[in-house]
Amino acid sequence: MINPVDVGLLIKNYAWLTVLILFVVEVFAVVKINRHYYSEIVPREDRVGEMSEQFRTHALTFAGMTFTVIALLVALAEDPGEFVDVLQVLAVAIALLFFTYEVSEVTETRRYWFMLQEKALGYGFLSLFIAVIILYLDAIPEVNGLVLIIGFVLVAGIRYSTVKRQFNILRRRKKKEQESRDQESNDDEEGSEVVRDEQTA
Repeated sequence: MINPVDVGLLIKNYAWLTVLILFVVEVFAVVKINRHYYSEIVPREDRVGEMSEQFRTHALTFAGMTFTVIALLVALAEDPGEFVDVLQVLAVAIALLFFTYEVSEVTETRRYWFMLQEKALGYGFLSLFIAVIILYLDAIPEVNGLVLIIGFVLVAGIRYSTVKRQFNILRRRKKKEQESRDQESNDDEEGSEVVRDEQTA
């Protein structure tokens, strides 16, 4: 029989790896659904540069918060090893946030760079939320962390809805592009037939 406590410990111990796997899976899924769209050059009218700069600012803010938490844990804890699960998740958050910050230099070249920046910022923030939950469970087990867990479930639910909506939009865009290419192909064939008929006449 599965022990819920063991399952909880397993999830807590590998929370950092779970975040990375979800990030990679979501990125590959989004690109696979509409590879042609994300390989395109970003048009100037998309104003990607402005949004990318905002993401960069948010990433820098969250990264500063993360460094502060890490410094406090290492400085104030009698044994920092007690918070190894928290530190691992925070390390993932730092990596994702710094990626968000640095990749802004190339987000105006291809669409997939901006998509990567957006996903990295989202998962960086999610990593911080997970780290707070684990910290409460490790440092203050007497405190009821139910509110934090409920908050995480709500955030995860919103994230799921957002990703699902994005996939639906990408599928519709891919279908529309395919229909447009088919229509152009049919028009070219009809034009070729007209030219052949004129030449025959």
